[in-house]
Amino acid sequence: MKVMSKLCSVIFAFGIGTLSATHVAAATLLQEDFESYAPGSNLVGQNGWTDEFGGGSFTIQIDPGAGLSTQVVNGRLFRGGIQWAIKQLPRSFTSSEIVTLSFDGYGSSVPPPSTNSGVGLLAGSFTTLAGGIFWDINDDAGGWSFDARGITGNLSDLSKRFTIAGHYDQPGRFSIVLDGAASEVYGVADFGAGPIQTPRFSVSGLAITSLDKVFIFQDYQFQLNRLGAEFDNISITAVPEPAEAALLVAGLALLSWRMRRGLGVR
Repeated sequence: MKVMSKLCSVIFAFGIGTLSATHVAAATLLQEDFESYAPGSNLVGQNGWTDEFGGGSFTIQIDPGAGLSTQVVNGRLFRGGIQWAIKQLPRSFTSSEIVTLSFDGYGSSVPPPSTNSGVGLLAGSFTTLAGGIFWDINDDAGGWSFDARGITGNLSDLSKRFTIAGHYDQPGRFSIVLDGAASEVYGVADFGAGPIQTPRFSVSGLAITSLDKVFIFQDYQFQLNRLGAEFDNISITAVPEPAEAALLVAGLALLSWRMRRGLGVR
């Protein structure tokens, strides 16, 4: 009995220790570094990446990076109009977890400059950005912008678009953070000098759980002297909220108690 009692205690202690050590492990929902694709190939039509209509009419090109050090999707191909690529997420988000979409980005100032190009999450059709949220580089705005207008329900509300001026010709790491329990969304950008956090915007749980795609868009409007940007290392992770972690601890405690009670251990 003493051995089993110790075993129960070890199970519980191991569970607590694991939670403490990992701060509740993040589940990786998507990881894309573009290294497995042939240089010069079209991302659309490969590995689950498609366009809205499935006809492969859009071109998101794979090439070695110029501003980023590894293979990237870029917007340096002359092709009229904004090009899109989307990928279905492996599962829906819940309103009780923290979801983070992260990626590397680089925008060039060399004419034609990078503009209207970004990465984000989307609900439903990408023919409209209603329901979407993204980071993009925009020459008109003068830098990188975090755009939460779609997910907050009002595309005309410019207060939901936050711009960090400059940072052309400078690699950056960008994140979109969806905090379901707090009903908030915000962005983080780091160009090597430390993270810059956007304001936190209120968002409904329904809006978060309706997100079902990751998307990339590139502006190839050469007639307007504009080209796209470089993007790499896209990842999406999800971490249970602290309340869920507390439930897991409680579950481990209950399991330990029931095992001890069944064995007649006090």
